[in-house]
Amino acid sequence: MRTAVVIPPPQARGSLVSVVGSVEWTGPQPGCVVLELPSGQRFQLTGTAADDGERQARAGQRPSRQEIEATGHIPPVGATSCGPVRAFWVERLAPTGR
Repeated sequence: MRTAVVIPPPQARGSLVSVVGSVEWTGPQPGCVVLELPSGQRFQLTGTAADDGERQARAGQRPSRQEIEATGHIPPVGATSCGPVRAFWVERLAPTGR
């Protein structure tokens, strides 16, 4: 399992990867779901799986901070609601049990 992501050029889509890290579901504002990898890299999680996880955490159905395995890719650079971090488009999320 990867603990870091190779960052593609700004206009390119990254490869599909699976990474393990810590996610903060209830960030400072709605839509700001941050994944931090052991390497120190930080990404804003985007996509339906991230939206569902945030909604569950805000409803008390999931911990606000959780260790997860995320499978997805880094899309071309675009605006994020979490400040100067790259987005990570999530296709699949799973708790790691840690």
